[in-house]
Amino acid sequence: MFEPVIAPSASLLGLLQRGRGDGQLHALAADRDEAIAAVESCVTNDPRADWQVENRSLYYARLYMELEAPLTGLELHLTAPEDATDTDEARTGLALAVLGHLAGYGRRDASTCCAPTPPPGPTGPGPSTNSPCATPTTPCSASLPPS
Repeated sequence: MFEPVIAPSASLLGLLQRGRGDGQLHALAADRDEAIAAVESCVTNDPRADWQVENRSLYYARLYMELEAPLTGLELHLTAPEDATDTDEARTGLALAVLGHLAGYGRRDASTCCAPTPPPGPTGPGPSTNSPCATPTTPCSASLPPS
């Protein structure tokens, strides 16, 4: 069984890895780039001891929304060459669950982030250098239709 490496409990990364509420408060008060890096680290290196028992995808998705974080790191993680050899769903499960919540919140880049692109050549343009995951979107409340 895989043993996650957990940062010290007083650090921002340690608080986020543990899924603590004060981790969210610390992330929102911290430097935005540092907070985004910490959340991205948690999602791409699942810190949960048992991913079938602990559910943190909504916690991390809300942080992505509040920080207006780009999804580039998740896209790179989910399209990494390791997928060909590492088929354990624990490697990508948390990232996919977070993307699912973000898509539900109305982030269009979450639903198109890892969409397959046509191969280069006469049948298609190949991968875009202008990925929709490279730029953050507005919070979900801004994307709701007027009531």
